[in-house]
Amino acid sequence: MFTPIDTWFSLHRKASPTAASASLRKKLSDAGADMIDLGQGREQVEWPLAKEALSQMNGFNINSDYNSSPAALNAIAANWIRRMLHVEATPNTTFSIQQTGRNGLDAAFHVIAQSPPTTHSEMLMPEMYWPMIDTTLKRAGLRPHFYKMEPGQYAKDIEIQLESYGDRIAGIYLNSPHNPSGQIMTSQDIADIFAVVNEYNNAHNLRYRHNHKVGIVMDNPYAHVCPEKMEGNTRSLDTGLEAFTLDQITPWMMPISMSKSFGMASPGFSLVAAHPEYTDALTENFMATSCISYSPQFFEAMKTLLGEDKADSTLDHFAGLREKYHVNRAALETAFGDAVLEGAPGMIGVVKVDLRDYIGKSVAKPDGSEFTIQNGHDLVEYLANKAGVATVWQETEPSKLLKAHRWEGLRLSAAETPERYAEGIHRVREGLAALNPQPSAEPQRQMPPAEEIHAAAN
Repeated sequence: MFTPIDTWFSLHRKASPTAASASLRKKLSDAGADMIDLGQGREQVEWPLAKEALSQMNGFNINSDYNSSPAALNAIAANWIRRMLHVEATPNTTFSIQQTGRNGLDAAFHVIAQSPPTTHSEMLMPEMYWPMIDTTLKRAGLRPHFYKMEPGQYAKDIEIQLESYGDRIAGIYLNSPHNPSGQIMTSQDIADIFAVVNEYNNAHNLRYRHNHKVGIVMDNPYAHVCPEKMEGNTRSLDTGLEAFTLDQITPWMMPISMSKSFGMASPGFSLVAAHPEYTDALTENFMATSCISYSPQFFEAMKTLLGEDKADSTLDHFAGLREKYHVNRAALETAFGDAVLEGAPGMIGVVKVDLRDYIGKSVAKPDGSEFTIQNGHDLVEYLANKAGVATVWQETEPSKLLKAHRWEGLRLSAAETPERYAEGIHRVREGLAALNPQPSAEPQRQMPPAEEIHAAAN
């Protein structure tokens, strides 16, 4: 049972939804509220190897202590990417950066926008994506254009968009496992996408587009969610990424964040694998932003975490996280049923919400004034202050093409322990029910207590 504190804190509406949720949770926690964090995806499960690496990195200075052997550093990373993800990577096409995955994605979008300079200013995006992407697109001077997220049909709709709007499209953004739905593209899905884009980028077609190739960015912060597979005596992840080879006609970049799988959002640790056509531009970008200045501590951390002798320990850690995600997903579905957006159990789940059930509802603040729900971000602010749970508002982008697919709802991170997660989603249900006991948006069901939610999940 959550007891609200005597102070009401507002959600920062100009920040990205995830950052705003994290900031609001911190303010309430610092003021004494017992907050449960279902807003931010940073892993809560500690991993001994990551703790060891963090202790080695403690106190490093990103702008000093350059390591004299970046090739050796990138060789370790390239081997890890080949072994774990089945992506073709070499020391010369791999980057290890002392930054979060957002920095790698930011660099990739800038390269797409500027290689070569053209009037192509749109990024072909899935109809839903994590909220911070909008800021990253804007920084690169790109606007979103959308394709449908239908398993087995990705390539078909991407082909339609390229045929209809190719003169505006600079690149294509893929995300698998997907945030927030949890959808995982199969190897056939990705091979089909490359077949479509390779045909679009063939030499004959390029003559009519001033030699501008449409590139692919595969954003990959959740690879550890993919199931494990065994080839001979070698364990790895069944990512479906085998089509990302260095001889593809279509150039590509793949930022790989370790913030989620390794729990290293701070101080920051990411890899970027790339097609040879993009490596020079990525090098220039990273040099300009000090992303590839290696400290000795960072090199040691890389060896600790990515060494071949640590592969089994890494995969055991990933298996433990997947087990937790499955438990949390079961708890989410027990609590919200068909309102949960379909997808594989992962770090994120989405509960669809019909705002019409809550807009206009008011609650009293501690100072006696009223707080009235007018949009989804108001719902996030209300749940944080009144229910003690941090969430993020998520919606598909408005588009004439995709209006039939549009939805909106609460994005809930599954990074918390199963006990805290079950309590958190129980608080969400109680908070929504306090505003409207009989919403029209979902079938009516008796709200199970947190203990029953967790018991059902097991």
